[in-house]
Amino acid sequence: MARAKDWQGRLTRTANWPVSLKKLVVDSNSILGSKEVDFNRPLTLICGPNGVGKSVLLQSLWAASDPEGWARSPYRDRRLENGTASASFGKGEETVERKIEFGAVEHETENELGDVRFVNCWWESNDYQKYFLTEEDSEVLKEGYAKVDLDKDEIEQLSALTGKEYSEVSLFEIEADETVPFFEVRYGADRYDSRSMGTGEICAFHAWWVLRRAKPEEIFLFDEPEAFLSFGSQVKLSHYIARVCCEKQLSIVICTHSPAFIDFFGLDKSLVVTRGENGFVVIDGTPRPRLLGQLGVAAQLRAIVFVEDVLARSLLVALLERVDPISRSGVYIDVRGSDGEIISVLKSVVDIEVPIKFLGVFDGDQKGKTPEKIAAATLFLPGDQALERDLKEFVRSNVAAVGERLDVPDFAAVVASLEGDEHHDWFGNLASDLGMTSPELFQALVPIWVNDEKVRAAFEAFHLEFRTALGA
Repeated sequence: MARAKDWQGRLTRTANWPVSLKKLVVDSNSILGSKEVDFNRPLTLICGPNGVGKSVLLQSLWAASDPEGWARSPYRDRRLENGTASASFGKGEETVERKIEFGAVEHETENELGDVRFVNCWWESNDYQKYFLTEEDSEVLKEGYAKVDLDKDEIEQLSALTGKEYSEVSLFEIEADETVPFFEVRYGADRYDSRSMGTGEICAFHAWWVLRRAKPEEIFLFDEPEAFLSFGSQVKLSHYIARVCCEKQLSIVICTHSPAFIDFFGLDKSLVVTRGENGFVVIDGTPRPRLLGQLGVAAQLRAIVFVEDVLARSLLVALLERVDPISRSGVYIDVRGSDGEIISVLKSVVDIEVPIKFLGVFDGDQKGKTPEKIAAATLFLPGDQALERDLKEFVRSNVAAVGERLDVPDFAAVVASLEGDEHHDWFGNLASDLGMTSPELFQALVPIWVNDEKVRAAFEAFHLEFRTALGA
């Protein structure tokens, strides 16, 4: 898990990948319509409920990236018959453009880009497993092919993917219509090969083999590689994909609805799609909780977080729902009333071994004042002073913008009437004068507050600390 977190972090921090997918533009297609989709990251998940068009979008990307390969493949989506698609890639300092007109008879691939590999583990492994089953004697299948030596680490990788401790794994790369893998394994007292593997096992082996053979800087488009895998295998496959993506500097796009993939790679690497009134829709911004629930990214309690007051709770909820609804869905936020109450409850639970986290989130003015015993379970809201004081200063410095946001024409007069109020009372009195609760007012202010460059940077730093504390 520690290694997986390292690969995950490298994918987040990485810039200037040697070959990188930048953008896909689809125009006048009867299924997707006209869409422009930005990628700009080494790895992207395309995720959404069944039947909304994830695979069609992935196939459009494949067709634009490798027109000749897509057109001659038996796996191409024949529904893509009108309109155009173009893909932009960064290669060093250059931009490489690829384009396809779906209705054209001939397709040509221009510009030097490197290999683009579309992978559907089920389709491909099912095809060659049927071929293997035509031969009763495995020695005939292997005749003329040397065994590929696998090291201990590689056998452990395969064991992790399937949840089975293999004592031996042999690989032969056989030339059928193209190169395909033939595996022989020993599991306990049982010996068997690719002909006898179940669907999940052979799909896991196939995904592993494809990435093992990947050449540096290749482009991979995976169509639901997790489809027949258990949840635990999906988790391990996400770790392996992250590792190989970093080691070989691959560009990878994965069409998936695996909650394990989404949870590991995060929404910041996810392109969420769904159906709208006019057909295919790419979600702009954070998906709503109901859509995340359809993807299986749902409320599994990860942490109980203690805060001082309702305003701190409102800040934490607004921050998480804005940038990280996955973390938000697994967090219960408990208002304790004071910093002393937070300290008291953390001291009572800090040594308890349970499968959830206990965290205390204090106002910024409490930095350096909390006991050392609870330091590992302590976080501080952005800023170096009480939250109410930060809000008061922000509103007073941005009266016109806040008034416009709240649609209150006499907002300046409302603010002026509160002069002299101590900051603990000021925000609550402002909310009351506007006919709102403090949480309602705060929720309305968050979008303009976080647009301030310094505030946004502080929020991002806090969010990173929060996810780290959750183990997310």
